[in-house]
Amino acid sequence: MVTLKDKLALLTPLRRAKIEAEANRLQDDQHQRLKSMAEARGLSLNKLLEQLSAQALTENDIELRYRRLAASGSIKRGLELLDKLDQADQR
Repeated sequence: MVTLKDKLALLTPLRRAKIEAEANRLQDDQHQRLKSMAEARGLSLNKLLEQLSAQALTENDIELRYRRLAASGSIKRGLELLDKLDQADQR
């Protein structure tokens, strides 16, 4: 079985240093929990971190877009739209 150490040996020194530095940033408990989560989802830890990062960035982009629209929009129109959404949810 190929170990993490074996995989790291195949990487360029710079890439290896980046991966090791990133791994050291996580607390052991967090690392183990993320590893368990990845295994439960059938993913590598790296792929899980990519997915979680993408999700966090998407959520941040949505929030920023909302804040920009809210800052430039009409309060009255915003409340009208919220009322419209509430009515649609009640159906």
